[in-house]
Amino acid sequence: MTSMPKIGKETEGLRAVENMFYNIKSFLNYEPQQDVMKKTMILIAAFAILFTSLSAAVDDRRVAAYGKEAPAVVVERNGARQALEALRGKWVVLSFWSTTDPVSRLTQNRIASIVKSGNSHDGNNGNDAEIEFKTPAGVYSLGNKTKVEVLSVNFDQSEPLMKEIISIDNLLESSQTRVNSKEEIKRLCDAFEMNSGLRSFIIDPEGKLVMADPDEEALRQLLASR
Repeated sequence: MTSMPKIGKETEGLRAVENMFYNIKSFLNYEPQQDVMKKTMILIAAFAILFTSLSAAVDDRRVAAYGKEAPAVVVERNGARQALEALRGKWVVLSFWSTTDPVSRLTQNRIASIVKSGNSHDGNNGNDAEIEFKTPAGVYSLGNKTKVEVLSVNFDQSEPLMKEIISIDNLLESSQTRVNSKEEIKRLCDAFEMNSGLRSFIIDPEGKLVMADPDEEALRQLLASR
């Protein structure tokens, strides 16, 4: 089992402010059904987003050692066990989420929206030109038809609840996996340093972690190159 090396603390104030504006926009554009419970959930999510983003702006969050091998992840997918290591050769958008973590749930909505829209912000625009993909670990060249896998790991104890939210939020069902062992959840939270909230990461084709908490621009660049 590979543990995640530490590189100390990285100030994420600027990224937090950028994400705060995106999350506020997502909240304002969200169209909840006429259901009191859903409206209440969205309101709670908005306050959680503001609190998390503002806290991150004034606090330092530890991140993984960029350019180092990502910690081991093994999940149940389509009735079979799948390891992150088995996805070598592909870029991986790895995200952890739970229905009790509003920010991580909105991240799932963001990823699903980008994948389903199929459009690029500054991407390849349907040609073969390579684009520069800048990460804290270095600059990569992304060509058309880059192999990208979306792997979403849910931590809910209730599988029916998870499936209900996937349906309500119209998430990418094919990318969804689940871990419900409390011991494994704790290991993953420790390994990926998620004790202050669930997060998302980008893993390069060599299995190295190159970005934590990717913003909308990074997700669009990578996912649009598929």
